[in-house]
Amino acid sequence: MIYCIGLGNPGETYQLTRHNVGIRALEAIHDTNGFSSFMLPQHKQYRSSTGKIGSTAVVLVRPEVFMNNSGQVVGHFKSDLQKESSGLVVIHDDVALPIGVIRISEGRGDGGHNGVKSIISVLGTKKFIRIRIGVAPNFVTDADAGADISEDAREQKKPVINLESFVLKKFTPDEEKELEKVLPKVSEALVCMLDKGIEVAMNIHN
Repeated sequence: MIYCIGLGNPGETYQLTRHNVGIRALEAIHDTNGFSSFMLPQHKQYRSSTGKIGSTAVVLVRPEVFMNNSGQVVGHFKSDLQKESSGLVVIHDDVALPIGVIRISEGRGDGGHNGVKSIISVLGTKKFIRIRIGVAPNFVTDADAGADISEDAREQKKPVINLESFVLKKFTPDEEKELEKVLPKVSEALVCMLDKGIEVAMNIHN
């Protein structure tokens, strides 16, 4: 059994923000691989959908809690993840990667991502797979990011970005076009990983 969780914030306000690209990727996986409808369990902390990718049973998990509390959701199936037959794949945004890029990794630290940090804290380990989706544009202006730009940074064209507010901003129309190309790649990467193993998937998709 593989649990695949797409990180983000609940509610329409955040639906199209950079921080919610993990949930959007999860929905793309759901729509292209014949999964069941998302159901809301009694505890109401996440919606889940079940299906198979190849011969592997997969549970797609969509959190109904805010990003910083993502670990609470994973805690619901922590006991399952302690079995050798189970695994966890976390899909989330990465401000260190440009839009159009995805990276598969395993056993890495949180990289400053609060959702991942919360999951590591609850599980007590960083030994799980992550698919990181780039959300950083090739360039960011102070108007786009709502950032204060120092004179030195302005000369170097390196804006000082308030990351907390930046990830809660929506993608531009041009960036949305890039996302339309990227989200199917996340689904392809997951299918490849489950079919041929993480090493092969990393060689192909990283």
